[in-house]
Amino acid sequence: MINGKILQRMMMGAGLILSFSFLAKAYGECNAPDAGKISEITSYVMKKYQIASASTLMLKTSAKANDTCFWKVEYNASSPQRNIVLYLSPDRKYLTPLLFDMALDPLVEMRTKDEELSQELTKGGSTPLGDPKSPVTIVEFSDFECPFCKRMADTLEKEVMTKEGGKVHVVYRYFPLPMHPWAKDAAEIAECVQMQQPEAFWAMHDYFFQNQQNLHPDDMKQQAMTFATTLKGIDQKQFSSCVDRELALGPVTQDQQLGQKMGVRGTPALYINGVRFDGARSGDEINRLVEQAVRGELVSPPDAQVPASSTASPRVQQAAAQCEPLARSSGVRNAQ
Repeated sequence: MINGKILQRMMMGAGLILSFSFLAKAYGECNAPDAGKISEITSYVMKKYQIASASTLMLKTSAKANDTCFWKVEYNASSPQRNIVLYLSPDRKYLTPLLFDMALDPLVEMRTKDEELSQELTKGGSTPLGDPKSPVTIVEFSDFECPFCKRMADTLEKEVMTKEGGKVHVVYRYFPLPMHPWAKDAAEIAECVQMQQPEAFWAMHDYFFQNQQNLHPDDMKQQAMTFATTLKGIDQKQFSSCVDRELALGPVTQDQQLGQKMGVRGTPALYINGVRFDGARSGDEINRLVEQAVRGELVSPPDAQVPASSTASPRVQQAAAQCEPLARSSGVRNAQ
């Protein structure tokens, strides 16, 4: 069932498109916006999306969007990294981030989008935990130094895989946060193991989380490399070269960029068959979500959902179970 507010927005969007279609006829041919209008749009985008410097914003696309004379402008911003797509109305007065094509079935369109998202999320990544042919895929963006990620890892292993193991498999994605001093090095070490012996990745994964409290920036690398000597099939000379030369930096960075593209802002973040759920979740909740995914009934969580027993805002509740980059600048420390 479609949420009433969403339906209202869709109807308003459709109305705007129809109105702009009539306006387009009055403007004759669909001419490209001139340099002055592009400059005006760029200035607006910088203010709207709080982009401090024009040097961090690049106009990637300026082209006719469709037969209604909407004009597509696409920007790439590098600080913070994001992709911004907007459509200029035929009368050159309005910008909208969405165009709904009423010739397409929205349910089919959403399913297609979810399938494409799932494929991108699972392309590459760690060796799956569980049967890769199972109907449900959980992609976990995680940070080895985040205490909530440790909680989530334990939950997935002990409460989800033991109950739903035949229906679900887990793919791990690196998303080390800047406030965690050894998280990125740990991700690179785990990837060096993955690159040489994929089956040993989860042993390295478990080592970091099980020893999270005892690892420190000054000795983490040495302790992890010592543990790696116990893993079967690891050529220690090749492994040391991978770590010392940072040969795993590329895959780790690619995971981070994928997460940023998908809107991940903190850890852990789970994608269950392409649907995102932020923050650490209980085993019972994830098992329910897995069952919904098996039945094809899984939907995105609402933007704001406050349990009746709580007066805290959704943002505060989410932050309570998630490591966020904001914690460093605000002086907030994550609970251990």
